Amino acid sequence: MNKTLLALPLCLVACFLLAAKSRADETKPSANDALTIKLAKAIERLGEQGSYRWTSEAAVPEETRFRPGPETGATVQGGVIHATLSFGPRSTQIVIDGDKAAVSNHDGRWETVSLSDQGYGSEGFAASIARGIDTPAAEAKELAAELISLEAGGDALVGTLSVNNAKNRLDTPRRGESVRDTKGTIRFWIIDGVLTKYVLRVEGTVGDDDRRRTSWRQTTVEVKDIGAAKLDLPRGATEALKRPLPKRAPRLSDAQEAALLKLRGKRDVGVHDPSSIVKCGDEYWFFSTGTGVSSWRSKDLQTWQRGPQVFPEIPNWVTDVVPGQRGHFWAPDVIQMGDRYLLYYSVSSFGKNTSAIALAWTPTLNPEDPEFGWTDHGVVIQSSSEDDFNAIDPAVIRTESGEFWMSLGSFWSGLKLIQLDPQSGKRIADDKPVRSIASYRQIEAPQIYQHDGWFYLFVNWGKCCSGVDSTYNIRVGRSRKITGPYLDKDGDDLAKGGGTLLLGSEGPFIGPGHANIFRDGDRYLLSCHYYDGTERGRSKLSIQELTWSEEGWPLVARAPDLEQASNPTDQVPTEWIDPKTGHRVVRLSKQAGSASLYFHQNAYSPEGDKLLVSTPRGLETVDLDTRELKVVVPRQSYRMGGSSGVEMGRKSRYVYYSTRSREGTVVRATHIDTGKTREIVTLPRGSSFNGVNADETLLFGLMQEFRRDRERLRKLFTVEIDSGKLETFHPSRDWLNHLQCSPTDPNFGLFCHEGSWHELDRVWTIRFGSDEPKLMHKRQQKYEIAGHEFFSADGQWVWYDLQTPRADQFWLAGVHVKTGERIGYRLAREEWSVHYNISRDGKLIAGDGGGPESVANQTPLPEKRRLKPSRNGQWIYLFRPDSEFNAGTLSGEQAKLGTVTAEKLVDLSTHDYDLEPNVTFTPDGKWIVFRSNMHGERHVYMVSAKRVAKPNEVDPTTSQSKTESDSGKRRLVLIGDSTVKNGRGRGDDGMFGWGQLIDKHFDSEKLEVENRALGGRSSRTYLTEGLWQKSLDRLREGDFVMMQFGHNDGGKMFEGDRPRASIKGNSDESIDGVVEATGNPETVHSFGWYLRKCIADAKAKGAIPIVLSQVPRDRWQDGRVIRSDKDYGLWAREAAKQSGALFIDLNEIVSRRYEELGEAKVGRDLFTGGSILRADQTPEVGPFYTPISSGWRIG
Repeated sequence: MNKTLLALPLCLVACFLLAAKSRADETKPSANDALTIKLAKAIERLGEQGSYRWTSEAAVPEETRFRPGPETGATVQGGVIHATLSFGPRSTQIVIDGDKAAVSNHDGRWETVSLSDQGYGSEGFAASIARGIDTPAAEAKELAAELISLEAGGDALVGTLSVNNAKNRLDTPRRGESVRDTKGTIRFWIIDGVLTKYVLRVEGTVGDDDRRRTSWRQTTVEVKDIGAAKLDLPRGATEALKRPLPKRAPRLSDAQEAALLKLRGKRDVGVHDPSSIVKCGDEYWFFSTGTGVSSWRSKDLQTWQRGPQVFPEIPNWVTDVVPGQRGHFWAPDVIQMGDRYLLYYSVSSFGKNTSAIALAWTPTLNPEDPEFGWTDHGVVIQSSSEDDFNAIDPAVIRTESGEFWMSLGSFWSGLKLIQLDPQSGKRIADDKPVRSIASYRQIEAPQIYQHDGWFYLFVNWGKCCSGVDSTYNIRVGRSRKITGPYLDKDGDDLAKGGGTLLLGSEGPFIGPGHANIFRDGDRYLLSCHYYDGTERGRSKLSIQELTWSEEGWPLVARAPDLEQASNPTDQVPTEWIDPKTGHRVVRLSKQAGSASLYFHQNAYSPEGDKLLVSTPRGLETVDLDTRELKVVVPRQSYRMGGSSGVEMGRKSRYVYYSTRSREGTVVRATHIDTGKTREIVTLPRGSSFNGVNADETLLFGLMQEFRRDRERLRKLFTVEIDSGKLETFHPSRDWLNHLQCSPTDPNFGLFCHEGSWHELDRVWTIRFGSDEPKLMHKRQQKYEIAGHEFFSADGQWVWYDLQTPRADQFWLAGVHVKTGERIGYRLAREEWSVHYNISRDGKLIAGDGGGPESVANQTPLPEKRRLKPSRNGQWIYLFRPDSEFNAGTLSGEQAKLGTVTAEKLVDLSTHDYDLEPNVTFTPDGKWIVFRSNMHGERHVYMVSAKRVAKPNEVDPTTSQSKTESDSGKRRLVLIGDSTVKNGRGRGDDGMFGWGQLIDKHFDSEKLEVENRALGGRSSRTYLTEGLWQKSLDRLREGDFVMMQFGHNDGGKMFEGDRPRASIKGNSDESIDGVVEATGNPETVHSFGWYLRKCIADAKAKGAIPIVLSQVPRDRWQDGRVIRSDKDYGLWAREAAKQSGALFIDLNEIVSRRYEELGEAKVGRDLFTGGSILRADQTPEVGPFYTPISSGWRIG
């Protein structure tokens, strides 16, 4: 063997150790290089042996909560590892082979797991244990890399760990504690050049600022049978390793886990089997399984503290009824009956029905009250092995008619019902029947709740008490009589296995059980326990809101699809047709956590081509043609959201935004195209920038001052953008908010008075510099509210949400800022929206709907109760105002009263309205932009104002309309440059490309024209910028694609700001280079090559490619138009012929038409200094489409 090659790995290990050591604290002494190399060689020699056994024992202080047992292990050549870990009296065996592991559980079964499994179930937990197994060679190498010194110490090498590495290897402290004063040493023993033993000791102090204790951990690892160890694997492990890996359970991000557990009402309380919640004085109480029955108390239902144990000593009768019981009582329930609190509790043992339910009561739950004290009253009902039921899990109810009942039971023949005496709390008579009310293979934990004329029976199906492997889920049925029968939504009897699922496992929220319903004022709460997958299956308390459907069934908030949430960006669709509405929806953002601006903030560039959004990367623009995103302001601490912090200029292409500094609030402006940034002003601390005026000469904002009397004084201000001069006006002690500038008047603004809407007049306008604001709407009746105000696009109107009174009559109201004229559009309750927006032409209105907590789903104040059934709509709405008005009064003012026709655009039934969608129209009025979490994470979307399919006629598998996918209607996709589509395709600056008018010459019932051309693109850049792929995605079999390039294919190839040239010709030649503007390498091909690629791609999709020679420019020689038949026109013809595509010589056709008209007329009437058609030309004389329509047709 070549000795040089053999020495190379040793040198690499030694260098690795030395490098790691040199990166440590330079003030520490360096390790002896010779000793470092000796240790590295010894570790490597151990690894080379391949087979050996080891033992690992850890010593910790006596008071340590978790005391690890010994570990034994063995490894052989090939890397297979067999280890045994001890946890108290139990042990777990793990066999690892590559990425697969076999892990034994407590009942001796072996599970097959992937080491990369991050799921919440037992497989994920087992994988986490297996990942923690290291061979001594691997662990010693890792430890050696953490040394900051190494020296000889008797018969061993003694190394010192850095402070941080020692801290990381000490036991995790309790919550709120810290680790300090840490140090760590490692002793290595080497025999015959091989590592045979090492001892790691770390120590430090643990605690809070008041009390600290010494903590330490010493681990001794000894290696044996080096080079001679063999593995004798258990049969179950061998079989488990042969099995295929199970499907990996999805794992959510930390943020997604937190959001889901927040939705599910996680409380930081470790409990099992929580009882009903009751109030005693100003405190909430519940009880749970525990020694002597545990109790819990809270002032706010959020933070809970442990209360006194109900039974400090076991009642005398317990061991006689349930032999072997030691006072650990299960699943209690509590109810207030008159001046007493009655507690029912279970006495049993696991897996047996020798059980009893007993009663205790106390006059108060407050242990500080002298009257407090529990008195036990013995057995209420019991069961034995001779019975077919199990007397545990009591739940009591006092009906509206005054009757007192208990439901109970677990497994066996199912759940039972008995009647109780309200006075004694015991059974009315022992000989009364025990009624059966529900049955299932695994069923327990009943709870009956009376609501709106129904009795609802909540039960648990599945397996409890198994941590992350628990399969508990909560089911429900209902009956008009408490004795049943209880039927589920499908009409199935719960006594015969029926039950509608209410709440099951979702991600880390596992096995919810023991449901209880509690009414707290106007809201209903569902309490239960669940097993927390983020805390290795600990049983925790959940309290979440419960609502009722229109049909009267209980509901909990719907969680986002967790399969999608586990990989949110990839799984959230980018484009689809809403099957319920027929409108196309497009996701604009790429990163989860993105948001559009507030509904009244200007987010659009003056030309209407770019939309400003906030993303995790910063402020980005969305090109509304290509949907490409570009970061214009990298993520920093600018104020974003609400009504402050960022706005797009209406005159220039600058975005104005604020950042924080020590000196105050800094306002900057950045050009969205060039990135040029300028600092405008530093405002005093506590100031906020809210908007920029119409001509971009002033900033508008709010300044706050705190007085000695602790009252807050607010002032409006403007700042001259050029000079930075600041002027304050309108000082006020009111809470001012929602500042916005008129879109047309540079000295006019709008703001609101914030607070309780029904107690103040909210909507105000002001002339900048004035101290006299003008009230735009004065409340005329109790509980009337007006708000969420915004300007119309022309600045002539202020619009706002009006309710007369709150939650009763709904209006979109407007007032003319000069004349005071008023308009009110009446809205149906279910079509009311939190926010509105109006298109620039004033013809369309958008609304973002409302959630379960919105005012449209409640009665007017002061009652303010939720409506059953729900009466608010979770949709993005489009409203078309009717043209006719009636004269009338609105809030005491003369007004023109009208109606609107509502259309649903996007189903937001899965959207959580804690995030307000905030609709805005795109400048062309064709799309409505909004933000939503309907797929889990927050994203920015837009929906087409025009319906593209009939509702309920969308293929759910493709999100295409049946008209699109089944009717035979074909699509013509146009790709090219600005001569195909100029600007945004609206006739910007009076100019059109030919593709913008071609649709007039086809039957729209047979062919849909989709113009995806983009100005400034060459055949090369249309491909490299991803535009072709997006166009290709739109093609289906039988569709057509027209391609015309050439005008932009000349110029620079790699240099300059716009390197877009292709190689001239139709060859297969290519040139490699680096694009100067980006620094990215690129291979550039010929003009014909790019066309041939597009042709091949289109054919692969079953589409029909059509190549066009480029439309001619207004260039003449000797009375004739200069053609492109010697260059790009020729190469386009050649590429089409070579690839078998159709070819239209558009260059020749249009050149002839120009020559018929004459050079003077063409230059004077058809062009505006370039090669783009003027917008005032009619189809009959337009030069680009008439020749096409007369020479070629589709369909």
